[in-house]
Amino acid sequence: MAFYDIVLFMSPEAVAAGGKVTLVGGKYVVEKAAATTIQAVKGARPPKDDSALVVQLQGQIATLSEQVAALEAAYAVCQQQLADCQAGHAPDVTPPIIAISAPTSGAVVAGQLNVQAVASDAVGVDRVELFANGVLVGTLTAAPFDLLVDTTTLPEGTAVLGAKAYDAAGNYASATAVVVQVANIKPKPTISNFTATPSALPVGGGSVTFNATVVGADTVKLNGVDVTLPVTMLVQ
Repeated sequence: MAFYDIVLFMSPEAVAAGGKVTLVGGKYVVEKAAATTIQAVKGARPPKDDSALVVQLQGQIATLSEQVAALEAAYAVCQQQLADCQAGHAPDVTPPIIAISAPTSGAVVAGQLNVQAVASDAVGVDRVELFANGVLVGTLTAAPFDLLVDTTTLPEGTAVLGAKAYDAAGNYASATAVVVQVANIKPKPTISNFTATPSALPVGGGSVTFNATVVGADTVKLNGVDVTLPVTMLVQ
């Protein structure tokens, strides 16, 4: 489909004579201008569809609105800080103080380990986070800042315990790390240097004292009886 612009040509003489063109009932009426000609010029375009531009502008307006909201929030914080300074109350920029009180570095741990932290702040401690090998294992929001940690979830050997304390202003501090040894897998017990005194049993029996060096055992049994070495028993 071709589109056309309607172009009206009116001579200077016709204009001087009071010639004009008016739209009457949907038709152009030429007055006092017999020399006026009408020409159709090919190539005119239909009205442009601006819907995509409208959507783009709406997106830009939404982005600007979010930026304005962020600036207003930052301005409110600055205003509050200014008010605090003018009132003689400087903003809280002092971090809390925190330390791990138990266990101590070098401790051998197993099973359920009670990790204890001590934290303080000039305004107040908001929360304390406890870590094992860099992984957060618990968050505490009130004293005492104690937490049971299952050491069976940790690798055998060296483990590093850490803690962080935060205040309401967002200041934070980290405790000095505590290094412990995780030993949930017990080595097989060993026994050596077993002795019996006297080494020869008297005729008719008698008392014999038994002793040995035992490592890694919770209990020692002699003839099926729990004993504590050295032990003296009647032997017949």
